Amino acid sequence: MKKNYLILVVLMLAVSVLRLNAQTYNLKSVTEEQFASGGTDEWSFERHDIPAGSYTTFTTYGDNSIAVNYYDQFLTERFCMYPIMNRPSSGTQYELKRNAWFSDPNEYVYVAAEYPAGTRVGENLVYGENYPDSLMGYEVYSIANGKNAAITFTVPQDGYYRVDMKVVRQDLWNQIGVMKVYQFFRYGGEGTAFSMGLDFPYGLSKGIDTWAAGNEVVYNTYLAKVPETPSVNGNNGKPYRGLPTYSTSSYFYFYAKAGDKISFEADARSTGNGESSVRGAYARTKWTNLVLNVVDEATAVADERFVNPYQQNEALFDSLYAVLDEAEDIINNHPEFSLVSRNALEELFILISQRVDDGVVLSMEIPTLIEQLRRAIEVCRASEGGLKVQYTFDNVVDGTVPDASGQNNKATLLNNAAVVKMGKFNVLDLGSSNGYLDMGAAVGSVVSGMNDYTISAYYRIDANAPLSGNGFMLFSFSSQEVNSASIGEYIFYRMPNQNLSMSPSGWGSAKNLTVNTAPVKGVWQHLVVQQSDTSTSIYVNGTKVASGRLPLPSANFTKSTPYNWIGRPPFTGDNYLKQTLVYDFRVYNYATPVDSITKWATKITELEEATNYSTDGDYTQLDSLLSVYKTFVATVPVGTAAGAYLQETVDAFNSAIAAAQAISTERTSSQLKINAEVAKLLAAYQTFLGSVNSEINTLAEGYYYITLTDSLYLTNPGVALLPNGSSLQMANGGLATDKNASTMNQVFKLTKVTSLAPARYSIFSALDEEGVFRHLTENTVIQNSWGNPGGGTTSSDDDWRTFNIVYNGSAYAIQNAGRSAAQGYWTYNSSTKVLAKGASLPMFVFKFIPYNETGVEELNARNIRVLSGRNELTVEVHEPSILSVYSITGSLIKQAALDGAINYSLPSGMYIVQVDGTARVVRKVIVK
Repeated sequence: MKKNYLILVVLMLAVSVLRLNAQTYNLKSVTEEQFASGGTDEWSFERHDIPAGSYTTFTTYGDNSIAVNYYDQFLTERFCMYPIMNRPSSGTQYELKRNAWFSDPNEYVYVAAEYPAGTRVGENLVYGENYPDSLMGYEVYSIANGKNAAITFTVPQDGYYRVDMKVVRQDLWNQIGVMKVYQFFRYGGEGTAFSMGLDFPYGLSKGIDTWAAGNEVVYNTYLAKVPETPSVNGNNGKPYRGLPTYSTSSYFYFYAKAGDKISFEADARSTGNGESSVRGAYARTKWTNLVLNVVDEATAVADERFVNPYQQNEALFDSLYAVLDEAEDIINNHPEFSLVSRNALEELFILISQRVDDGVVLSMEIPTLIEQLRRAIEVCRASEGGLKVQYTFDNVVDGTVPDASGQNNKATLLNNAAVVKMGKFNVLDLGSSNGYLDMGAAVGSVVSGMNDYTISAYYRIDANAPLSGNGFMLFSFSSQEVNSASIGEYIFYRMPNQNLSMSPSGWGSAKNLTVNTAPVKGVWQHLVVQQSDTSTSIYVNGTKVASGRLPLPSANFTKSTPYNWIGRPPFTGDNYLKQTLVYDFRVYNYATPVDSITKWATKITELEEATNYSTDGDYTQLDSLLSVYKTFVATVPVGTAAGAYLQETVDAFNSAIAAAQAISTERTSSQLKINAEVAKLLAAYQTFLGSVNSEINTLAEGYYYITLTDSLYLTNPGVALLPNGSSLQMANGGLATDKNASTMNQVFKLTKVTSLAPARYSIFSALDEEGVFRHLTENTVIQNSWGNPGGGTTSSDDDWRTFNIVYNGSAYAIQNAGRSAAQGYWTYNSSTKVLAKGASLPMFVFKFIPYNETGVEELNARNIRVLSGRNELTVEVHEPSILSVYSITGSLIKQAALDGAINYSLPSGMYIVQVDGTARVVRKVIVK
């Protein structure tokens, strides 16, 4: 009888365990009514302000604050980039949806349903029905200063649980910093929230840019059929462009007690993204899965991703003990650190030690306690009186600059920044191509913990260096690589108005001390920034030029700064400091006396003398240019034909070469003089290139393929991918690497506009877009709002949107003319891969290849055709001529009398082809 009773008890327990294990809590099971009322007993929605350490209840409707908020599955703007349908007219409540939270639950009726597979254009479903499960979920937001939309689970009963998570980072057609998912634990559902240590990264990879060339199928499949008005998003009829490429999943097991809370949060603090919008696109995340299942203890504890907030972790306690020992040593044995900083550390040490002794410290909070102790220790170490950083730029090896202070804060030369010798001095040359010195992350722990301090440096800004616009920082110490109006802790010194700026949270909160005059250029200067308590002073050449009150660095910074630079700005789009020399950069953690500052300033005389009169400059760049230019000028054709150079221009360039050669031969010049001669030689070369004989507007009217840099075809892929007003670029298909002979989208019609005297060309696309033929404008963009090409219309566009086409014997340049003459010549921006304007000299980078329906190239105006193929060259003339083929270095390879066509076999490479008939034609040809 007892045996049967025991069996019954065991069976009852087994059933109980099975029921426990079968319990599931799925976020997607929350109904619309439950969400609108704030959630369920288990699921709730909060806003987590991490810096303030507080959670507040999220309200679905009527919240127009700038704090991070939700867009939930019942009020979706988009599901993983599936766009809104049924766009109403402008001015309706739909417009508010883009910029604010709803004030009425019924306003979501303007949002239509998503397209399931197989839906035809124009079909809409009833809102809220037939969603594919893959699209269900919650959109949440985060901003990089630590405010997150938190989905919170309240533990219903003591036990073991498994969590499965899946997120998608949205709007990714640009790659920015990785985001993270954190899980924060609150004992009993209140008090401090502790990270559970199982955070995972997601969203670094770029998504699909559906506007980019090659993604037409993706665009047409997912976005093009959205029946919205042409003005949607200000994107010329295009819906939003990005599609995420993948999702990120993770899981873990945990033990918790009834009433504990776990908040699941997408966090943007790691991105460095400056966007502070409540619904900023770059931190938009979709939770597509968040499920908790009750499990048995054995399954949970056996997994390596198991965490028990109530179990003491010996390894964590060992780490805490080690940091407490380090703190105790500093308190008792390091009088060189300031008394104030040691007292602050001791107060924190006593508080934490007492809690450890009382047995009330929980493992989950140990990482936070260690971080607090580390920060206090950093402040102590930074308080030690002395020189913390010094770069004299001696003994530089492989771009690594040693720290002469003895603190081992090594720096790195980047972006062609260099160290050059000026007599007995080695100085940093920031150059002309965004060069800078990276002082390294370790310097940040010094600067961020300082109270009183001194920063000093000698600098020399070239007399012709630009200082107009944003940026031009001599030095910067920053918590962010890119700061914004509300995000980023920094100190920097900006040269144009000699401004010292400090902020705990972006430029909107900056405190400034400004000299308000431009710095002296062309001679060495000495700068000192000195702070004693909150009294800050700026000295130039030993004279105080500004004073005021700024916060102490230790009060401004909450953490060490990883981005510490000389010459580079901590803002996107700002200018680097260029054409500037820097010497003896120092950081002290105390306010140096004024007599030291005065003494330092006397060295500028020595620096100036060494710069101007030393005889040990570096001739490497000058010698390299001389070698190239002497070879080049010896091979150019001389004469009056297009592509040739007049003798007087050749003589002028040779004179510039001779002057530079004299300096190189003497080997007695200072670096400053050598740099000046390099600049003169570069300018002479550009002037010489611009002096080539050319013909203007001799190209026959007709249809052409237009190539750029011999590798790109100007292309009109159609208004869907290249809207009116768009520039031609690789990203939108306006520039293509391959020729497409099957359509007219790479064919352009040149027509002389006869209403002008002399006539100039219009350039129209030959692609018929429902009766519209679009044209290229003076801004190198495509437009449709012009009358018939040419024809003597009276529109002012005849004067604005017509061009001179200049021929130099081998290639063409396109020049804005008439009212748009100030726009200069067309050019190519190789960094952004965009057809551009604004070149001051002719850019002979265009070719016009005649088009006709037979596919055979027409002869040019001179009845000469030069074609290159694979290892062959074909030349055809229609008059007796002399053909000469030269290597690019000027060596004669082939020469023959010609009247007709001839074919040569040649190795792949670049050649100069010269045809002498009635006139001379010279072309540069690439044989593949």
